[in-house]
Amino acid sequence: MRIPRTGPERVDWLYTTLARLRKSLDDRRAKARTWRSWYLHGAPEWGARYNMIFPQVNTLAGYLYAPRSVRFSLNAGPVAQKGRVALFETAAVRLRTLWNESEADETYSHQTRWSLVYGSAFAKFLWRDGRPKCIPVAAYDIGVWRDDLTGLDGQQAILHVYRLDVETVRHWLAVAGMPNAEADAWIRRLGEGTTADGPSKGAVAIGQMNPIGWAGGVTQGVAGAVTDWGSTSADYGGGDTPTLEVEEVWAWDDATNDWRIFQIIEKDLILSDRANDYLPGHQPLVKLTPDPIDEWFWGRSTVEQLIPLQALREKRMNQLDRLCARQANPPMVLSGFSGVNDEKAAAVMRRGGLLASSQVPGAKVDLLTPQVSEVSFAIINDIDGMFANTLGLTDMLQGNGGNERGGAHARAMMEAGAGRLTTRVQAIERGVAEGAALLLELAKRYDDTVLLDDDEQKYLIAQVPNEAMVEVAAHSSSPLFASRAQQEAVQLMELGVIDKQDFLDLADPPMAVALKERLRARDKASHQMEQQAIQQTPQNDRWQLFAALLGGKKKRA
Repeated sequence: MRIPRTGPERVDWLYTTLARLRKSLDDRRAKARTWRSWYLHGAPEWGARYNMIFPQVNTLAGYLYAPRSVRFSLNAGPVAQKGRVALFETAAVRLRTLWNESEADETYSHQTRWSLVYGSAFAKFLWRDGRPKCIPVAAYDIGVWRDDLTGLDGQQAILHVYRLDVETVRHWLAVAGMPNAEADAWIRRLGEGTTADGPSKGAVAIGQMNPIGWAGGVTQGVAGAVTDWGSTSADYGGGDTPTLEVEEVWAWDDATNDWRIFQIIEKDLILSDRANDYLPGHQPLVKLTPDPIDEWFWGRSTVEQLIPLQALREKRMNQLDRLCARQANPPMVLSGFSGVNDEKAAAVMRRGGLLASSQVPGAKVDLLTPQVSEVSFAIINDIDGMFANTLGLTDMLQGNGGNERGGAHARAMMEAGAGRLTTRVQAIERGVAEGAALLLELAKRYDDTVLLDDDEQKYLIAQVPNEAMVEVAAHSSSPLFASRAQQEAVQLMELGVIDKQDFLDLADPPMAVALKERLRARDKASHQMEQQAIQQTPQNDRWQLFAALLGGKKKRA
C-alpha cells in the first residue's frame, strides 16, 4: 500500500488504517466472549451440570498437536540437497532445540486448544536478549486488512493489540530515546490506564441465575421445586491492574517493498514509525486455523458447532431434574376433605407435613408420582454420542474400544477412525512448519552457535541455504502419526534397512541424544577391542576371528 510521506497526511492515513483494522477486531470480541463462556462453563450465563464442551475440545486438541513429539527436517529438493545432508540434519536438531527453548512447544499446545474455541489463534516469534521467544496471541487481539482472505499472505496491514502497565511504557519511552521530562509529561497525559476489556469481561456470574425456577406462588421449599445445583462463580479475567493499550500496526510499504511498523499508545502517542527491523520481508505472526472456511480469514469455531448440543443436553437434564425431584417427593391430591385451603395444602406438601383424618366418607390422599423412564437417560447418552460424532472422536480414539483382537488390530482401528481428523491435523501441522521456518530465519540471523555433526564437522545455522524448506518430520506434530513413525522405525530395524542410530532418530525415545552418545561410545570401544584382537591374532588364524566377529554382528543385528 502507499504510505504518505508528509506529516499530517501520514498521521491521517495511519488512523484511517487503524480504524479499518480495529473494526475487524471489534466485530469479533462479542462472539469471543460467548464462545469462551460456553467452552469454560457449558453455558453463557450459568454453569452447566456437566460441561461436555470442555473435555471434548481438550481431547480433540490433544490429537491435533503433541508438544514433545514434534521433530523437523529440512528439504531443498534432490539436486540442492546433494552433499548437504549432514548440514541439514545438524540444523534440524538445532532447530528443534530452539523450538523448545523459545517455548513454542507449549505455546502451540495452548493455541491449538484455543483455536478450536475462537476459530483461529496466533503465535508470535521474537528474538529477545539473544534468545528466541514464542508468545501466544489471541484471535480477538488481531485485526486484518481483509477478512475475506484465508491467510496472512496478501494482507496489506495487520493489527496486534496488547496492554502494558505504566512502568513498562515508561521503560519503552526511555529505550526510544525520549527525555525523562517529556516521558513524565506523556505518562501524566496517558494516565494510569484502565482494566482490560477482554473476552472474559461482561459475562454473567455463574450460579447467580437459576435456570430452573418455581413458577407458582409458593416458595421453593415445596415438594417438586428444583433449586440451584450449587455452581459457583468462576471469573477467569485478566485481573484489575490498570494498563495502557498498545496498537501495533504492520503495514506493507510499496516504496520499500517491506513491512513498516507503527506503535500507538492509547490512540494518542505514536511511539514508533520505523522500517522493518525484524526480518526483511517477514512479519512475526503465524496463524493456526483447524477448520478453515472459504473466503473467511478466521475459520470456524468448533465450540460454536457444539453449543446447540450442549444447550439440548442441559435442557434434557433440567427435565430429568424435575422428574426426579417429583419422584422423590411427589405432589399430593386431597379428595373428600373439607376446609382445606391453599395454605393448609402447602403445609401438607412440605417435609413432615400432616393432615388430620376426615370424617367424610371416601376421603383420600393420592400421590402423583411420575415415572422416570430409562429412555430419558438414553437420550442423554445419544446427545453425548453426537458430541463425539461432530468432532470425529470415535470410541477407539476416546479409549472406549473393546472389540479389537490385539495391539495391531487396535492401532489399525484407531488409524481408520482418525480419518476425519486428518484435515485438522494437517492444518495445525502447516502452522507448525510455518512457525519453524520463521524461527529458522531468525536463527540464521541471530544464532551463532557452532554445530557439530557425527563426523565432527563444524557448521553455523546461517549456512543453511535459502531454498531449504522446513517440514514436520513424519507428521510428528500429531500423536497419531508420531506413534506410527515409531512402529515404522521398528519394522525398518527388523528388515535391516536402518542401523541403531537411525532407529533412535526415527523413534525419538526419551533421552535420544544421550542414548546416541552412549551407543557411539560403545561402538568405538567395541571397534578398538576388535582391532586389538586382530593385531594379537596370528595371520593364519585371523579368518576364524573374522568369521566369529561377523557372526556375532549378524546375531546382534
